[in-house]
Amino acid sequence: NRMKTESAYAHEIAFLKGVKRPLIEKLLERLPKEDAELLRMYYLESLSYDAISEKTGVPVNTIGKQKFRALRRLQKISRLSSAF
Repeated sequence: NRMKTESAYAHEIAFLKGVKRPLIEKLLERLPKEDAELLRMYYLESLSYDAISEKTGVPVNTIGKQKFRALRRLQKISRLSSAF
């Protein structure tokens, strides 16, 4: 289920946000700039989809899709990093 998967990613990000911010920043540096900025705005700055849309000019509906894809990329990078 897509919503359940996104919720699991959000939980992982929330954990990293509260406990290991330097780690999440390092992982974000490895993402494409747009992905990293979107995740920073949403999870680290706690901006809403509407606020992100206003700031970036990207439609609100697109923000959710981009965030989901960015979370998948972040999780993949996180798995690769933890393998070392």
